[in-house]
Amino acid sequence: MSWDSCDLSATTTIEKMSTEVPEETETEEARLVQLEMRQLKETVNALRDELERAQVEKEQGITTARSESVDEIKQLKDTAQALRDELENMRHAGEQRVQEAVSTNADEIKQLKETAQALRDEMDIVRADKEDSVQKAVSTSADEIRQLKATSQALRDELDGIKFTYEDKLQELERSARDETGQLQQTIANMRDELEERSARITELEKLVPQQKNGARPRKVARMKPTPPAEGAAQEASDG
Repeated sequence: MSWDSCDLSATTTIEKMSTEVPEETETEEARLVQLEMRQLKETVNALRDELERAQVEKEQGITTARSESVDEIKQLKDTAQALRDELENMRHAGEQRVQEAVSTNADEIKQLKETAQALRDEMDIVRADKEDSVQKAVSTSADEIRQLKATSQALRDELDGIKFTYEDKLQELERSARDETGQLQQTIANMRDELEERSARITELEKLVPQQKNGARPRKVARMKPTPPAEGAAQEASDG
């Protein structure tokens, strides 16, 4: 119910009250009624004004609340949009960082793969060079060992030859020494026999000397020549 309908109802009620008053009592009661009516009208007017003011305030409050709600909704929408934009930017930045990280990791993985391949190739080259060096060293060592074996065998053969040669020479020297010793012994024996023979002749000559003094003629003693073998043995002994 609006304030206009209430005002109309109150006015109708006051008019009915004024018509129902008897004529004989119009004097005082009419004045009281009019006074009361006037107070009621004032009250109604005051209530109407208050109601209108309340309605205006209500409408203003609704308008203000609506405006505030609109502003708040706008702010919330702006905030939501800002958050959405920030989230979108963060998502885009995150995706970009992820792509950059993936790209960086891909580049690093590629570089590592290239480095690993280069190291593998270098290792294969080093292994091949090492195998070649080992084979060359083994071949060189085998040749050197074969040469050393041949040299050792030649030296052994030469040593055996020298040994046999010296053994033959030693045997020949021993044989020559034995022969020379035998000859020397024979020469010494011959010289000893000759010396004894000469000593015996000298003794005989000494025995004949007194006979010469007594007028006897001395016998002629033949001089014996040394035997040629004895002279040859003595000469070989002096040469030795």
